[in-house]
Formats: sequence, C-alpha cells, structure tokens
Amino acid sequence: MKLSRMQMLIPVLAIAMTMSACGRKNDDSATSVTAARGARSGDASGLTGMSTQNYTQGQAFVVSNDPNFSEIVKVLASATVNPQEIGVTDNQRGVVLAGVVRYNPNTGTLVPTNSMLILEITDSNVSGDIPPILIKVPATQLQANGNNVQLTFADSYGSIRIVGAVSGNTFSGSVSFQNNQAGYMGQTSGTLGTFNIPFNSFFTSY
Repeated sequence: MKLSRMQMLIPVLAIAMTMSACGRKNDDSATSVTAARGARSGDASGLTGMSTQNYTQGQAFVVSNDPNFSEIVKVLASATVNPQEIGVTDNQRGVVLAGVVRYNPNTGTLVPTNSMLILEITDSNVSGDIPPILIKVPATQLQANGNNVQLTFADSYGSIRIVGAVSGNTFSGSVSFQNNQAGYMGQTSGTLGTFNIPFNSFFTSY
C-alpha cells in the first residue's frame, strides 16, 4: 500500500462515523485468554514477546513522563486485575501498543470487523509463572479531519481513546481511558501516555 492511500482514509474534509456494534459478539470474559493475566477481551495468540523492541509488526511503546505512571496503569488494569497484584510499570518500556484499524482503500471507509487496539502491560511482577496483563478492545468510533485522527475502542469494561495525527509515514498520538467499573485510589480514568507508530503498521487496507 502506497502512503498516498492515507489521503483516502483521512480526507481534508471532516469524516465522522460510528462503527455499529450490532450483530457483533465482543468476548469480554477475563477468563477467555488463559495465556495472559487478567486478560480483557479476545485472543492473545501471537503476542508473546511483543515488548522486546519498539516496532515489530505494528507495535510501539506507550511512554510517559508522569511520576505516577505505575498508579495510572493500575487504574486502567483494575477493570480486570486486582490493583494490589500489579507491580511497578516502567514508563518507557512497560506498556506496548499494537492493533489494527482496517479500511477500504477504494472508498476510504473504515471496516469495523477485526479493527482493534491491544495493550500489553509488563510490570515488575511478571515472571515465568506470571504473564503480562493483556487488554484487547474492539474499535467503535473513528473521527478524522485532515491529518488529525480520533479513535475510540470500547467494551463492557470501559473505553480507550486515541487522539493523534499523521505526519509522513508516522502516526503519533496519546492514549487515555475511562473505566466503567473497578478503579484504584478512587480513580477510574486517566491519560496513559504517548506513542509513535508507522502509519502502515496500524492502518491497513481490507
């Protein structure tokens, strides 16, 4: 796919569409993925070792300079994991973002089927017997205006929002979240951090 395809996905005129969840079955069971601790929604296959480098098959680190980063991670993960069981998370290499946003290259419209966000959290408690925490959430909404993009991923546990922009062949953005349940220290929302990922690794024609 040539980079010029990007213009079909993100035209100068504003595009706003909501991906219908009707007819889709979102697997929100925390026990559906036995390979990941407190796994949230979906199949964890193919994610082993995804934290080893910055970009591998559409993966990037979510980085933050917030001194309370570990606490923010606990808030996010508390939807399916007891916060007391989560250790310290490195603010530069502890959270990996992956996923895919599919679109029709002929029309520039989004394809909701299999469009999803994946976050893998590797905290200080991860060992041979304790796997990383996996969060896999389906896409529900896209808004784009010029090179600016807003994406929402949501399930019964809450929503994760990405606000970003495309520059050249790089998609850069920030990740925030709002939990529908659980929480940590009275908080259920927060800003996780920022990331940079190759455009063609996150957006793909379908």
